[in-house]
Formats: sequence, structure tokens, C-alpha cells
Amino acid sequence: MAGKAAKKPQAEQGPDAGATEAPAAAVGFVVVWGCIQESGKTYIEGEPYQPPTPELEEELLKQGIIARAGTAEE
Repeated sequence: MAGKAAKKPQAEQGPDAGATEAPAAAVGFVVVWGCIQESGKTYIEGEPYQPPTPELEEELLKQGIIARAGTAEE
């Protein structure tokens, strides 16, 4: 054992260790109808989503595509 270096705990878990997706409540909104494609990512029903601008947020809320997290029927 004298020649072996100690491994860091996070090195064994991989580069994404500890990384988790933000819960819907932290994001503030969730997709409730259809899907949203933005910047190469597609958000489907039930996924958390944060509109990039207040104008888009207002439009998506008005159209019923997103809802505030915790208010969406699941």
C-alpha cells in the first residue's frame, strides 16, 4: 500500500457526481401542454422550464403551455 496514492471520494463517482437536475419548484415553471424547443434542448410535459425572458414567460403562461411549479395538475 505504500506506493498507492489515496483516491479522492469524488473521483470514484465520476465527473457528474453530486450533480442533480433542479426540482421544478426551484425553477418556478413546468411544461404542462405540448413541448418547448429552445437552444437545442426539448422540454416535454412535466419537465421544469425557465423562460429566458419575461415576455416569453407571459406568453407561454397565457397560452397554457407552462404553469407555475406546484400549480400544474400532475
